[in-house]
Amino acid sequence: MLFNSIIFILVFLPVTVLTYYSLILKDKNEGATIFLISASLFFYAWWDIKYIFLIVFSVVVNYFFGYYISNSYKKSKNTKLILALGIIFNLCLLGFFKYTDLLIFTINSVTDSQFNYWNIILPLAISFFTFQQIAYLVDTSQGKVNEHGFIKYSLFVTFFPQLIAGPIVHHSEMMPQFHALKRLNKLWENIAVGITIFVIGLFKKVILAEQMSYWADKTFAASSMGVEIGMLDAWTGLLCFSFQIYFDFSGYTDMATGAARLFGIKLPINFFSPYRASSIINFWRCWHITLSRFLRDYLYFPLGGNKSGTFKRLRNIMIVMLLGGLWHGAGYNFIIWGGLHGLYLIINHSWRYFKNINKINNNIYNWFGKILTFISVSYAWVYFRSDSLESAINFSNSLFGLNGVILPTHYSDLFNGFLKNLEQVGVEFGATITYGGGMQLIWLAGMFCFIWLLPNTQEIMHKFEPTINFKGMKITKSSSLITWIPNALTALIIGCIAISLVILIIQGQPGEFIYFQF
Repeated sequence: MLFNSIIFILVFLPVTVLTYYSLILKDKNEGATIFLISASLFFYAWWDIKYIFLIVFSVVVNYFFGYYISNSYKKSKNTKLILALGIIFNLCLLGFFKYTDLLIFTINSVTDSQFNYWNIILPLAISFFTFQQIAYLVDTSQGKVNEHGFIKYSLFVTFFPQLIAGPIVHHSEMMPQFHALKRLNKLWENIAVGITIFVIGLFKKVILAEQMSYWADKTFAASSMGVEIGMLDAWTGLLCFSFQIYFDFSGYTDMATGAARLFGIKLPINFFSPYRASSIINFWRCWHITLSRFLRDYLYFPLGGNKSGTFKRLRNIMIVMLLGGLWHGAGYNFIIWGGLHGLYLIINHSWRYFKNINKINNNIYNWFGKILTFISVSYAWVYFRSDSLESAINFSNSLFGLNGVILPTHYSDLFNGFLKNLEQVGVEFGATITYGGGMQLIWLAGMFCFIWLLPNTQEIMHKFEPTINFKGMKITKSSSLITWIPNALTALIIGCIAISLVILIIQGQPGEFIYFQF
């Protein structure tokens, strides 16, 4: 069930919220929790009912692992063994469904074998609920988990706003809030804040991400079919995808945050204007923040972090990013995507060391850094978006002009006196894939203004603390004209936007979120 589908917006979400609060008002708090778990499982089963047994199996097994780890921790014995078994169980479950065919492909490639692919369908959200439960087991082994009730644990894993594509939450972040679910003193505030954030996210998905998707998909589809697309088409398509995935994930995050807030729950911040970042380091502090936190706390630090010298620190960064790429998708193009970001981070850390020594002007560095970071991130998206490594290489060649430069036919009039000179350097005039009448340029210019000049959702809603913010994450008011104020006018505006978006969804087929495939 998609957040941007009519069945979710007009049926599932309102019915779940109304039923939940009706139970709370009758002082049936445990019944309300059980209902919310049941609704979340129904939400998950809507995709494919047979996989509900998988998530229930995972929840039950991990709960008992956590229970026994807690007991062994208190008695100071067997903790590491039980923890290791729990992590192995989760990784094997994830590995079987996600990486079996990649393993078969690798064996066939290396040994020239002809093993048949199993064509296993990846269960929805398995990467997210697996990582979340691994974090729970590790936290339990470190004595950070104080409660082990099965019902609350089940809600912690299955809570539908964050189940499918995150954020990856910690047990300690959610349990205190689950205890406070019976409090109704901020009911109307939570409803108003939740609806507003949800509608903002819906706008990003339906209007911005879907429009960018239309142009990006045409370009990458042509590349995957072996078409040698021109340089202009390649850059237009790539920039469209850069903004598509930005607003797709930002929109999903807002909708998840808003849906959770309807129940009085604050999810941890997971997205904070990453394209404003002036470095790759800062980019990863703002893009999929909870995944970055997981990789740092449960992989980078156990590998030694930055405590074992410069070389091992940079090695650890590369290992983490390669595995992070592999987590995103079972293909070598995803590994290259992760490796590129690992290389970017290594260069960034080295540059920061050099910059500190030479005291380079910060203003120049920040402006140059923003542009370089955006271009670097966008280039890496080629390997993330392409269907195969071969398609990614073909697309990359186009970006660098190796497949020629094709300008729209009507542009030949502008260069009338230089046509022969342009032809000599490989410039042609003809039909293009994405570039039609300059409309894409107008949209792309608007996208840049949107991300660089307008406040993000956290900034607009900052007075109402929409999320759990991490240490060092500063959320401030950026514009009094855009700061959300709950009154009749804003309610009317949000209501009109919501109705318009619902009408658009009814008229078309809602697109899936990109991160649903992971």
